[in-house]
Amino acid sequence: DISTNAGDISTNAGDISTNAGDISTNAGDISTNAGDISTIESDYLPGLTDLFVAVSADGDDLVVTGSIDVGDHVYGSTLNFRNCGSTYSCTATECLALCQANGERMATTGEALAWASEGQNSCAYMWMVDPSYPQNPMKGYPMYSNRTTSGCGTTNTGDVPRLEGLASSTWSSTSTYNCGCATLN
Repeated sequence: DISTNAGDISTNAGDISTNAGDISTNAGDISTNAGDISTIESDYLPGLTDLFVAVSADGDDLVVTGSIDVGDHVYGSTLNFRNCGSTYSCTATECLALCQANGERMATTGEALAWASEGQNSCAYMWMVDPSYPQNPMKGYPMYSNRTTSGCGTTNTGDVPRLEGLASSTWSSTSTYNCGCATLN
């Protein structure tokens, strides 16, 4: 009898209309789940906090292996550039796993821009995430110094922090770049 429901469904703060998956295929009883959900399916669109949960790549799926407790606004981080053995050798999911294997998480676009704001340059594409669009990984590279010759981003910008070549990708992409990893100081 649905009239005995003690919960107040009207207080749902989420937007169920944006669900891209098929909830009708759930064969289990979600009300009895007392543990952590161990797999994020490949068609799941993660939120920002999901990207900061320790996960690893398993084919096209991301498998939860633990938790790193950080907020949506992370400041004071250290940016590290990593690769999977050689330059431009990591897919987005391999980058995610590599960062976590080093006790880090994927860097955010804001952290890369903050690094450039310190007068730093890295003329190499890297994977990162954008907190305002966390469903897909981003590729790009942080630059500060003015460039007068082509080959590493926009020329004649003056000394200004910027992210060059910034573009969205997908978690299942086979494109390979370096990794932008971050850890708190």
